[in-house]
Amino acid sequence: MIGTKHRISYSVIVMVVMVIVLLTVLVMLKPVYDVTISGSHIGYINQKSEFVELIDNFLTQENDEIAYIDMQEQPEYTFTVVSRAEPIDNEKVYNDVIATAYVYQKVYSIFADNQEVALVSYENDANELLSELKKIKTTADFSIAEGNLINPQVITKDELITLINTDYKVNTKNSVLSSAKNVSKIIDVGFSFETPLRGVITSRYGYRSSGMHTGIDIANRYDTPIYAAADGTVIYSGIKGTYGNTVIIQHDNDIVTYYAHCNKLLVEKGDIVEQGMQIATIGMTGNTTGPHLHFEVRVNGHDVDPSKYVGNIGR
Repeated sequence: MIGTKHRISYSVIVMVVMVIVLLTVLVMLKPVYDVTISGSHIGYINQKSEFVELIDNFLTQENDEIAYIDMQEQPEYTFTVVSRAEPIDNEKVYNDVIATAYVYQKVYSIFADNQEVALVSYENDANELLSELKKIKTTADFSIAEGNLINPQVITKDELITLINTDYKVNTKNSVLSSAKNVSKIIDVGFSFETPLRGVITSRYGYRSSGMHTGIDIANRYDTPIYAAADGTVIYSGIKGTYGNTVIIQHDNDIVTYYAHCNKLLVEKGDIVEQGMQIATIGMTGNTTGPHLHFEVRVNGHDVDPSKYVGNIGR
């Protein structure tokens, strides 16, 4: 009997200890879901079903300005426990997840003699604007085309009409619009360029309501490699104002290329680079709202449309 009582007492003690340990663990830890995309940790959330519903609502939203939303990698959710001191911010995780999606907005390009001069957001605006432009005394041929872009820099009807009337000069002999700020002639640079980055063009070269966009923006994942478009010498590598981390390469025939908003800069001033050599990675430095490369081509000090010199950029 004594041995049995001892065994019972020992069992009770073990159970009490286990309960104490369990309670201690429960006090110190909390259950969460670890949210990851492509294996990269995004953050912790405490309610999976509600969070998944929010993401689904974002992806399937109906909006007159949105063509479609492409989230190439869906988030994954893993149940785990973390310290109760670990911060849980569902809103931040949500914003970080949707930031990985490409939101393609409906846009309408305005063309003058096949030269894109501006973008507007609504089809009615585009048609009304086209009618107004055709009233302007010029032999230029105006037209519109529908497209989809990420974060397009659009212009209002009044802004474009003002631009046409003030900044553009009518060349009736050649029946084209010409503007030192916006028309990029094809100049034979004496060599061919390679695409510095494959991705999605989110903003093209040309005039915007905020001013002249002197290059093209190519979006891709953070830290995606960026390559030299042609052989040359690095004449700048560092922080350059709103451009952020920037590499500038001098090529033959007074040609210069800019690679802006980088994360990592892999070359230094004075380095000799060959076409296709990795020089940097995509980042979000400088004035930017998402990871992309701002790519410029300058001929004799003047910016030109880079898309006329590089090959297929789309992924």
